[in-house]
Amino acid sequence: MIQSLIISLLFFSAFIFGNFSNSGPYEIEINNGYFSTSNGDSTEYRLFSPTDAPSAPHIIFAHEFVSSHDYLLDLSQHYASWGIKVGTMNQLHSSLVDNNPLQDAQDLILLSNQILGGGQVIYTGYSAGGLRAIIASALDTNTISFFGLDIVDLEGIGQTYAQGLNIPIFGLAGEASTCNSQLNGIGIYNQAENSKLLRVTEADHCDFQSPNSFICTFLCENQNNLFSPEQINLLIKNLSTAFLTWQTSINMDGEAWWTNGTAAYDSLIITNSIVELVTMSINNNSISPDNFNLYQNYPNPFNSDTKIKLDIKHKSNIELDIYDLSGKIIKQVFRGSKERGTHIFSWNSKNSMSVKVTSGVYILKLKVEKSQLIKKMVLLK
Repeated sequence: MIQSLIISLLFFSAFIFGNFSNSGPYEIEINNGYFSTSNGDSTEYRLFSPTDAPSAPHIIFAHEFVSSHDYLLDLSQHYASWGIKVGTMNQLHSSLVDNNPLQDAQDLILLSNQILGGGQVIYTGYSAGGLRAIIASALDTNTISFFGLDIVDLEGIGQTYAQGLNIPIFGLAGEASTCNSQLNGIGIYNQAENSKLLRVTEADHCDFQSPNSFICTFLCENQNNLFSPEQINLLIKNLSTAFLTWQTSINMDGEAWWTNGTAAYDSLIITNSIVELVTMSINNNSISPDNFNLYQNYPNPFNSDTKIKLDIKHKSNIELDIYDLSGKIIKQVFRGSKERGTHIFSWNSKNSMSVKVTSGVYILKLKVEKSQLIKKMVLLK
């Protein structure tokens, strides 16, 4: 009965919102080469390029400790099939004799700039690669979001770099075990301002890399009672691809798999396929006054146009404005009186001079009488 409920709910959600565990529509070209790292050494990189795909932010994918980028091959190809260019490399400072996460992070940034041409990037990492990816995210001003796969952060270094980051910091984790240091990577998400971490039920540490290694399977494989390893792998592939395609604006349907209240997300909660470990947002820090409310703009992040919804409990004079991070007003969306009820406004990402603004984070502020609420909006192009 439970198994049939799970299948029915997930099939319905996949039908409505898209099944990102299936291969995407693009053919892939894979190129291997070598490039010089920040200290002058040479290391192998691999570039996964979807053919004829529209321009979009790319991904830099970091492998685990004492490993190689060969174990990211399957997932990298899968992400690329959905239209995202993916870069991987053999990290030179991820071994027992040379463990330097900062050096590896700097090399990941070089890979992004030199091999993938720079521009907007999402750093993604598995295990200790997640630590390196969060450091790179903090150092690279081109980073638009971060995604972690069962992160390990033994010394809490990643928490320091995550502090104050207001980009989306999302991820998946397995069941707590010695292989993921009892989920110590959770501290990274607790330090970030806009974060969400989901535990995939019955997932072990090895489930987050593909192809798998014999040593990882031997040391880390768990007993499964509710879900088969195949179901877990498909769920990880589905959720990670949904997030990445959403954040790169390639397929906004991916947002539904990460948003509370949607059929896709709620079906995973109901069937115990996922458990929320961390869910915090810079957009939820303000407590709404009794007489009005400002909702998060939708979509967010957005590519060009976005909707802004607010509620007013009685007729009021309101000010709805958009600022950049320096505090400069970009656009006066509305100034005037509004009747009681729900009101929806639009912003086309143009400033007061009708010029398109650049990609980045913007502040949305609603002022009603002597009270105000703010939200942060992310514009991606």
